[in-house]
Amino acid sequence: MGPGASRKEEPVETRNIHEGVAINLPVLVIIGIILICITGLVITYVMKHPVPRTMDRKRKMKCPLCQSWLLPGERIRTESWPGKKDEKRVYLYGCRFCHGEKATVKKKCPVCKRQIHAGAYLIGRMWRREGKNRVHIEGCTVCLKIKTG
Repeated sequence: MGPGASRKEEPVETRNIHEGVAINLPVLVIIGIILICITGLVITYVMKHPVPRTMDRKRKMKCPLCQSWLLPGERIRTESWPGKKDEKRVYLYGCRFCHGEKATVKKKCPVCKRQIHAGAYLIGRMWRREGKNRVHIEGCTVCLKIKTG
């Protein structure tokens, strides 16, 4: 071809970009709904069954008032008085999470299952067996007051 000759251009093939979308749109919507449902189920499962952290493996005991895990060496604030035979009468006020000015967790009585106020405590019996203190909780100040009238 010479300088004066015009080029013959071949027609470019054009496609409608929405041709395949009409068929795939319902499929994509269904896949999106399924993914949202699966995500919801996973989140619900994780909330009900939290994965223990590595620190939780070392934890041996729960606070009877707030159910917070305690590390070895952490204690529950108690007061005790001599009782029958080898038993002591004991008041359990709570751990560092539910007792004191910096309490972050609400207390709950394990007997009556009611949420109890910050000044309330559990009443129980404590004895020593196999070198460890054992406690039987009889109730909180709220439910024992109701039982005794």
